[in-house]
Amino acid sequence: MSGHMMIRNDSAYPARRVAGGAMFFPMHAQWDAVQGALVAIAAFAGMNRADLQPKLDDVSILLQAGVKDTQISQNLEDLAAVMERGLAALLAAHSGGVDIGVPARALWNEYEKAHAALLALFPDYSA
Repeated sequence: MSGHMMIRNDSAYPARRVAGGAMFFPMHAQWDAVQGALVAIAAFAGMNRADLQPKLDDVSILLQAGVKDTQISQNLEDLAAVMERGLAALLAAHSGGVDIGVPARALWNEYEKAHAALLALFPDYSA
């Protein structure tokens, strides 16, 4: 994700200052958590980073445009919870010596569905 985020006056989802004076956007933090989990899940699934990058960039770009929709925020929160828990389960299985390629791919497929549903919440977005 780009290091440049738009500073918005977003009364529904206000940014707030955190340690060091940086601005914090809740939906961006949710998306950052999802992205971190997805990169690991994709690696376990044997996917190429270049293949998944567009699926990460499109949501990042849309969030930078500024949104005030509670459904988008809720979907990001739900997606973060599912992907983080799924990654934790994959890591636990992997540490036990289990081949996790197939379950990682299944988790990625769940992301694909959630990704499509999330993009559908952006009315002006066209893939």
